[in-house]
Amino acid sequence: MPLQILGGSLTGAGLISGSVTNAGLLSPGSPIGQITVSGSYIQTAAGGLAIDLGGTNPVTGFDQLVVSGATKLAGALTVHITNGFVPSVSNQFQVLACSNITGTFSTLNVPAGISVNYSNSGVFLVVTGAVAVPVLLQAPQISSTNFTFNFQTASNQSYTIQQTANLAVPSWTNVTNFDGDGTLFRFIGPLTNLPPTFYRVREP
Repeated sequence: MPLQILGGSLTGAGLISGSVTNAGLLSPGSPIGQITVSGSYIQTAAGGLAIDLGGTNPVTGFDQLVVSGATKLAGALTVHITNGFVPSVSNQFQVLACSNITGTFSTLNVPAGISVNYSNSGVFLVVTGAVAVPVLLQAPQISSTNFTFNFQTASNQSYTIQQTANLAVPSWTNVTNFDGDGTLFRFIGPLTNLPPTFYRVREP
């Protein structure tokens, strides 16, 4: 009997013996990994496939669904960038591998700069332009005189660092703004007397 996802989500990695009908959410990996379906895969209009991109290597870098039998697509495809990964133009990710595919995803929740391509061997994500990558703050530290943190930048993406002294009624002011170059940016802000200072990083 086929596995039916009628609601909720199925997450993880490994082999599903038999066919799958997805009317819920299928999310390979935990967080990155591969699900293999030994039979057919049908994604209904109510179904969704969630893919994380955290690198360029299959299985270890990005999620993948592998289907041995026929694949019929509908519903949604949702793609998230994780682990501070910054995709480069021309990067390609085969997120669905199969040899017999019909239909397409009816809803695409995919970051700008990434296109969805269908072929007789599956579904590929192709980076065609600059991809806005969520800021992931790394190694926040307080020293005797400074507060510091790092974050990975994307080339040609604009960033603005702002500060406020009151989160309840914030009045954000710009500390600095710059265009990323694909390297790790280190911010150093001076510690001041009370009230404390709060920072945030904004993208356009």
